[in-house]
Amino acid sequence: MTDANDQFFSSLIAEIKNYEGSDPLLPWLR
Repeated sequence: MTDANDQFFSSLIAEIKNYEGSDPLLPWLR
């Protein structure tokens, strides 16, 4: 995994944790 992909993934996880909805993945599946 490249640094760019790792950084993006970490950012994605941070956004999901920050969302704290009933289904954190819902916004990303649309």
